[in-house]
Amino acid sequence: MDDTQAKDLGDYLRARRQELGLSTRALAAAVDVNMAQIVRLEAGQVSSPRAEVLGQIAKTLGVPVADLYVLAGYPTPRGLPNIRPYLRTKYDGQLSAEARNEIEAIIQRDLGIQDTSGPRNGEDEQ
Repeated sequence: MDDTQAKDLGDYLRARRQELGLSTRALAAAVDVNMAQIVRLEAGQVSSPRAEVLGQIAKTLGVPVADLYVLAGYPTPRGLPNIRPYLRTKYDGQLSAEARNEIEAIIQRDLGIQDTSGPRNGEDEQ
């Protein structure tokens, strides 16, 4: 990530944090990192933030993790995930395996899809 990207990421994080009324200390606690790390990120002083930290920040700030990855200069996939892993990731803990299976079946039926090319028979289920 170059200096411009680091500054843009920092500005974005600061603006969103302030919009939510969170202090740097509160964000750091929610993400389980040192407050100095949040301060350095927002100041554009981190050239390669860890993906898992960005993921936790995105979750805490209520923004798509893909937005933070793009700002940080991480390569992003061109395609969309298959429905099964998408539902598991997006609605982790909110949808049962049965509900995810039902949603997948409805989508397959309505779109005439025979196979979603994703994990089958609970392969990605926890």
